[in-house]
Amino acid sequence: MPDQPNRRYLDDVPQELQDLIYAGQKIAAIKLVREKKGCDLKEAKDRVDAVQARLREQFPEDFAAGTGKSGCASVLLVIPVLAVVLWLIHHVQ
Repeated sequence: MPDQPNRRYLDDVPQELQDLIYAGQKIAAIKLVREKKGCDLKEAKDRVDAVQARLREQFPEDFAAGTGKSGCASVLLVIPVLAVVLWLIHHVQ
């Protein structure tokens, strides 16, 4: 993965793992940890969760910049549902 401009990294965690977490690819990050460390699924997930929490705590602005891809999809799903609910409320009365 190419370096992201102005992205900061933890010194004691492989950059490849942090890039996956920043990109929202948690499953790929867990697979990477399992491959590199030879640990079970729970331990790998716990490690990834711990790194993700540290990134959010130490670099909240960097972490937020990499997680915006799902926001628009959520809004696009909520708008039609809201429209249907409002239409039902208006027409039931």
